[in-house]
Amino acid sequence: MKIIQQNLKECADEIFTQMSKIFSADKMDAFKKNFDKNNESISPDTINYSVEKFIQTELDFITLGDRDIGRLTETLPRLGAYFRNPLSNLEKTELNKLDTLITKLITKGYLFSAVINGQPKEKTLSFTDEELYREWIPKIFTFNLNVISDNAGNLLLAIAEKDLQQIKDYFHSHDMRGGGLFSKDKSEDILMHYIIAGVSLYYIEKLKTS
Repeated sequence: MKIIQQNLKECADEIFTQMSKIFSADKMDAFKKNFDKNNESISPDTINYSVEKFIQTELDFITLGDRDIGRLTETLPRLGAYFRNPLSNLEKTELNKLDTLITKLITKGYLFSAVINGQPKEKTLSFTDEELYREWIPKIFTFNLNVISDNAGNLLLAIAEKDLQQIKDYFHSHDMRGGGLFSKDKSEDILMHYIIAGVSLYYIEKLKTS
């Protein structure tokens, strides 16, 4: 899925709808002002560059092993390795659908950061698209949500509830089942890190100060 400005607007509208169930009208007005201000500097092309490369590696079911770029261990495998057999049997159109769902999930995390952040810090570093990608990847699996707030994880789950359910429905309809008799299902942990990936991309791109 190639992200365009319209996608960003639609995702932002969905975020506001979910957040309005949690926050007061005054708080929502402040969030919308944050987004309007931060949206001026958001580039779909910049997001696309990193997200497309990341998802391409995440859906790689051919390369042996569970690890991927950015992962220090195999505790949390890449999705293509975790569901290697079912993914390998899918048509390209079905893989593209999963690509679209994951892209939207990451985008929600990115835009969530633009919504809750007020005046951005003045950056002292700037990146080319490739430099941003290389800076971002190692931090996806180590990013601490507490830099946002103590309940950031719960907020992210709330704003991405529909998207997470759509991916779970996709897994179910394509017989993609994680875990087993002596192992837990890791698919939800993998999906949660996709949301965090979006959050961390925004922070690294927009708020990098050192």
